[in-house]
Amino acid sequence: MKTKNRYTPLIAAFLLLAATASFAQAPSEPISRNTFFLELGGNGMFYSLNYDRILLNRDTWKLSGRVGALYLPLFGAGNRQMVGGPVEISYLRGRGRHFLELGLGGTVLYDTYALGSNSRINDLAVMAVARIGYRHQKPEGGFFYKVGFTPLLGALYNAYYPERGPLLLAPFAYPLVGLGLGYTLK
Repeated sequence: MKTKNRYTPLIAAFLLLAATASFAQAPSEPISRNTFFLELGGNGMFYSLNYDRILLNRDTWKLSGRVGALYLPLFGAGNRQMVGGPVEISYLRGRGRHFLELGLGGTVLYDTYALGSNSRINDLAVMAVARIGYRHQKPEGGFFYKVGFTPLLGALYNAYYPERGPLLLAPFAYPLVGLGLGYTLK
């Protein structure tokens, strides 16, 4: 009678998994992953300076993450200042340098301004952001641009009365458009 090796099923499973894993990883073109850009409008509402990184690179799609910052001093309006920044995850569909960009993220905006001579108002806007647009990014790096529709849905909180905690002032929605111009590092 033939004896069966007890390791045969384990070896067969390992070989099957190794073969499947090698076929599952579609070859993808090398791509420059790091981009710095200025976006006018869009997630930052006014403008934002951003860093974007390609996190996953596949043959027909990519996944990128973005973080940005903005500072907006509004002189003559009670020494008003706005500070904040967007974060976003985007799905890029396409090949070469042309991509459909679909993204979801958020933006936080802190707004402070004078109320009278010795008190200040502090508002916090928390916004959910979506994006649908076009992105041009060369695989080898260089000039980068994108344009997209970026609707913002959010709520404004007023922190003027610290003893009562933040007060919800108003929900809001803005249909915005963003234009991003920058450079992808080689």
